[in-house]
Amino acid sequence: SRGLIVSYQACMVGYACNMILTLLKVIFESSRSKLDLHLVSCYINALAAASYLMLWTGFSPIVPDINSCLYIPQRWLLYFFTAPAIIHILSQISNYSTRMRIWVVLLNAFMLAAGGFGTVPWISWTHKVFWYTLACVPFPSILCHMWRMVTHALDETQDPSSKRAISFIRIFSITTWNFFPIVYFAAIDGALPLEISEPLWAALDWLTKMVYSSSLMEANFFTTHWRELTLRA
Repeated sequence: SRGLIVSYQACMVGYACNMILTLLKVIFESSRSKLDLHLVSCYINALAAASYLMLWTGFSPIVPDINSCLYIPQRWLLYFFTAPAIIHILSQISNYSTRMRIWVVLLNAFMLAAGGFGTVPWISWTHKVFWYTLACVPFPSILCHMWRMVTHALDETQDPSSKRAISFIRIFSITTWNFFPIVYFAAIDGALPLEISEPLWAALDWLTKMVYSSSLMEANFFTTHWRELTLRA
């Protein structure tokens, strides 16, 4: 429908503009730690812009499923390659070891892969329930890890404005990530028609990839600056 096309087009333009702005920051950034974060953000926005361009132009296959939501393999590939990158950015403000960061990223990748398999229209309903269940198992653990990561940064930061920004991230991250399974299962159940569920998917995607990642970048800069000052002292 026209509403779906407009939502895909708006997301594509938004991601493309944000990618260009991030590229400009990459050119003029001198700090290596901040440069790495800019590159990850640019990677996320580039993949998202290409993904929604494929949806807008009809290049990406979209298969309707009976008693389920739309099967869009490109969307699940996008989530599989970008959501762990967002978790990686989040882990930079925490005291997590490299091993723990990899574990959280793998949990997220497993959840997304299982969720994507659950929307495949050619498998039986029994197999769908199996994949849905597997997708739900690591979700509470991922939310707990996200909360702990942000809480550590909040305890470490002394500046009031930095604390406000990080507190916003803690509430925003848990809220937006909880909306994804709600929309996911509501679309599968048929409680949400495609004209509503697809724009909601696009809006949540935009919030997590643009607003959330931008807020995380700001929080990372705050914590990076504070750690640099501490090391100098």
